[in-house]
Amino acid sequence: MSYIKEINGNEMDKFIEYIPNSIIIDSLTNDNYIYYGIVEDNEAIGVIVMETDSENVELTYAYVLPVYRGRGIMSRALNQLIVVYWYKGYQNLHMSYNPKLAPAIDKYADTNEFVKIELDNAYFEFSLQVASESKLWSKKILHTRRMSELDESQKQILYAAIEDLGIEIFNEIDTDRGYLINQSIVYMNNEVPEGLLIVGQDENKKLDAELVYLKSKDVMAPYYMISALHENLENDYPLETIVSFYSKNGYMTGVLEKILGTKGYREIIARYDLSRVAVYSDIPIV
Repeated sequence: MSYIKEINGNEMDKFIEYIPNSIIIDSLTNDNYIYYGIVEDNEAIGVIVMETDSENVELTYAYVLPVYRGRGIMSRALNQLIVVYWYKGYQNLHMSYNPKLAPAIDKYADTNEFVKIELDNAYFEFSLQVASESKLWSKKILHTRRMSELDESQKQILYAAIEDLGIEIFNEIDTDRGYLINQSIVYMNNEVPEGLLIVGQDENKKLDAELVYLKSKDVMAPYYMISALHENLENDYPLETIVSFYSKNGYMTGVLEKILGTKGYREIIARYDLSRVAVYSDIPIV
């Protein structure tokens, strides 16, 4: 039988491999995280991370080992935590997620009638073959340059601007994405970098792109950057290459949806009013 328990101290060692580094690092200066371990037969099989303020609680992260999925373990654990935080006097439970990347969480939100709000942030995944069939790429790409073409002073200006946003890049390495590759696109204004479309590559050779910085007020800047990226990738990679793209910029989301002819997977904020609690679980809290 599975159960969940709040974990801290030495108990964290059994679950630490399931928790993203970004949360672990943030927890050094943020004491609002609460960790719950999921256990079965004395084995650590998953983790749930909650974050609280004075009135609300947020589901920050949830993970269970693949072999244990499909058995309702995570759903029952979340049901139990809803009851726990209702008893503690919290008013709402929030979840932010992308339904493409977290379909189980999306199903849970629908099943339990969370109020869902769709954001401009969106996730896309497409092949270069599909992208190449679009006729809407800009034929006149202005003010863009590959990141590798910047001189050292321009790189330092760009790095400083990005680090001010809380994104750390050293020696052209982003720890969450692996090595930045030659295709990363910079938007330039009078030789000063004012935008970065960053591109990484995972162990499966899938390309991962994100607009992480845009200072320019030129409304065409995102269009030029994504068009330059497409042109470079089409020249350097086979058409079957898969590209994933995460957009935090509403305008960029609209540009991609228009070019690709498909709607991106919009990020969701889901809210549950804890005063509605009427769900109980057979997983005990320890």
